[in-house]
Amino acid sequence: MGLTKAQIEEAGKAKIVEHNVPWWGGDVNVRVMPMKDRIAIETRFVDDLPGEDGKKIMNREQLNDLQIVVALSSLVDDDGEQMFATKDELFEQAGPLYTIISDIFSIATGGSEPKKSKTNSSSTE
Repeated sequence: MGLTKAQIEEAGKAKIVEHNVPWWGGDVNVRVMPMKDRIAIETRFVDDLPGEDGKKIMNREQLNDLQIVVALSSLVDDDGEQMFATKDELFEQAGPLYTIISDIFSIATGGSEPKKSKTNSSSTE
């Protein structure tokens, strides 16, 4: 028997998962982003892109910026509050930031499971 709508809705609520970042010496909380939040961020980026005839092309720098914004908004404390207000704040942290940001982006957007997953039922919406 398949899942019910209620089961899918419950499973699809925003969650906070723990992700181990060995370089930082422990786990961080990553808010798994609802699709509406991801679309809002991506729309903002696409609207700002140059292009002709309605065609928008994202270059590598813009893709990196998109991943950074998603990671910033998804890296939260135990209360679900964003930890770093700006990318400059995040960039002050030591470690292989490109890899860390890529991992957080992938988890936040549902692209992969965290290396260590402890799913909380709390919603940040």
